Amino acid sequence: MPLLRHYVGPDWPLDLARYAYVLKVCRSDLAWEFLRRNPDYQRDHRLSRRGAERPRRLGSGQYLTRLWRRSPRCHRWGLDPFVDPTCPAPLAPLCWAIGETGPSLDGVAERATGHAPAALSIARYTAARHIVIGPTGEEIVLFRDAERAATLRLAGSRASLGAVNVTFLIEDLPDPQRLAQRFRTLERLIAAPRLEVRPSRTRLFYRDALLALDARLVGLSHREIAILLHGPDVVRSTWLRSSGSIRERIRHLLARGQTLRDGAYRKLLG
Repeated sequence: MPLLRHYVGPDWPLDLARYAYVLKVCRSDLAWEFLRRNPDYQRDHRLSRRGAERPRRLGSGQYLTRLWRRSPRCHRWGLDPFVDPTCPAPLAPLCWAIGETGPSLDGVAERATGHAPAALSIARYTAARHIVIGPTGEEIVLFRDAERAATLRLAGSRASLGAVNVTFLIEDLPDPQRLAQRFRTLERLIAAPRLEVRPSRTRLFYRDALLALDARLVGLSHREIAILLHGPDVVRSTWLRSSGSIRERIRHLLARGQTLRDGAYRKLLG
């Protein structure tokens, strides 16, 4: 496969099995999978690429990213900060500034002393996937499972270094139902993360749309994309049907995938 500037998908050769991880990610991660394929986003990231180091894995299993500076360009995409578009969803430190699919909570952390059953202990939480240290020392803990996501922004003591007690900060007078839902999301991610979900038709559609986008970018035809998705025998027997054909589905996958890539990913964020 030739080197393509805007290609961020799996290594060649393309194979449906390489996209299996898409079936196990939450909606905010699906939004990222489409956004990171947007060439304008990739360009903006290149102009700001010195803002963060590459993620590294901690002994506790989480990934850590240090952010040296923020770029105002990231806000047009709904992210804060930028994320490297070569990072697939499971590795990406996603801090969405829009939508309710990945709600954000702010707080001040103090080191827990003695026996504190309500203390936050990041190292014990399966859903605490990524930690971002901001340019002014703030700590952003990203929780994700296969269904939901939440962002916890903390000032004060580092939760990644040990158990902390958190005082949550509430701005203005929020909608009580929305606020309660944010805390419920965080509590479920901590207490009962869902690592597997049953594949749905919607998830399968998003997976196929991502493969179609990548395959089209590397120059595959509609028929070749159909063979990747359905196999040569099925394509050979149904390709020439006048209605309800695989050709129509491939056109729909590409059109919908391009729409999600170019802005409709925001709808996945709620």
